[in-house]
Amino acid sequence: MADKPLLDRKVLERIIKNESYRDKINSEIDRAMDLIDAGHSGRSLIDQVSGGKNEKESIIELARSRISARGRFRSWNRLWMDSFSSRYATPESVSIHRAERISERKVVDLGSGAGIQAIFLQSHGGNEVTGIEVDYNRYLLSRINAIEMGVKGIKFLHGDFYTMNIDSLIKLGTVVYSDPLRSETAGPKSLQDLRPNPEIVYQKISPLTGNFCFDLPPHLPVDSISIKGELEYTSVDGLLSRLTLYTGDLQESSASAFLLPSGRKYSGNPSRLECHNDAPDNYLYMADQAMILSGLLYQVIQSDMYTVHCDARRTILSSHSFFEGFPGEIYHIIRETEMGDLTKNLSELGAGKVIPRYSIKPEGYYAFRNAIEKGLNGSMTLYLFNINDRFYLAEKMFPGET
Repeated sequence: MADKPLLDRKVLERIIKNESYRDKINSEIDRAMDLIDAGHSGRSLIDQVSGGKNEKESIIELARSRISARGRFRSWNRLWMDSFSSRYATPESVSIHRAERISERKVVDLGSGAGIQAIFLQSHGGNEVTGIEVDYNRYLLSRINAIEMGVKGIKFLHGDFYTMNIDSLIKLGTVVYSDPLRSETAGPKSLQDLRPNPEIVYQKISPLTGNFCFDLPPHLPVDSISIKGELEYTSVDGLLSRLTLYTGDLQESSASAFLLPSGRKYSGNPSRLECHNDAPDNYLYMADQAMILSGLLYQVIQSDMYTVHCDARRTILSSHSFFEGFPGEIYHIIRETEMGDLTKNLSELGAGKVIPRYSIKPEGYYAFRNAIEKGLNGSMTLYLFNINDRFYLAEKMFPGET
């Protein structure tokens, strides 16, 4: 038996029709978020939220979803999503980038969910957008979001595009956008693991238009993607965020990497680097993940750069020289150290915080950090690298998060 939806459709329908009721629910969601942030949950939270049973369940679900979206959207505290939509919503910066790339078009969004990407496609790209969503509650949420975000002219339809007559919506030149559902329990290994399956969408609709934009899992193996087009890897603060497949006249190259927040873009034909596990020189360059997976890192390698480490997560290069424009994080090696001398070296260098930059089992990560930071009272943040079984202490030059 399927779980009962936490959002009540009658509550959502009333929110669409009644502005004062929407304002009231917004106020209650704000209060619920404050309570959740203060540590309230369960019966304590339910008792302090106003409304009937169905209203309370909806308010708490909306509050938790907004908290989940915090940091990814400027107006996160006025978005209307369920927990699933919030967890998988494309960050605002990426949504705007796509909207600006797909501009002045007719767009049909298959499986538009809570409508966030469709709304950005219309509001920031000047597109004429129609969203189709099979889940009735998410269809209602998309309509509320369009009202709340002040986006006029966008259309949302409730239905299953497999059984709908979509020929009237899709003409030659129309862009079909699709962000298919992923499994919540296992990472997808091929297009067949997504719903709707992009291959079926492409086969069904390609007689009508050749322009598709698929939002795919960013670590999906390239050789499992049978649809030909441009694979664009997008990173946010150096971490891989999205993989977008563009076809038809949306395709600009074989592969591309788009880096946010800088807005730098690289494009061309992908080529894999040969990895040499050599000893490092003065500087370490940890490449942006979008550059690695797109196969375009070769475009930015300088004459005296060489690889010193490659694994599934990191590609690290080294050089005697400092190159400020490198797409990724740059570190200056201060000292080589043995693990037995690590505490002494950290103290001598005035470290107060040490961040490993190599793979450590998650369950032991913080125990390891606590052990090596014990007794340190300096002000420097240093980074510990393990390259070819030798340890190096370095300071970060540019840029990224810690």
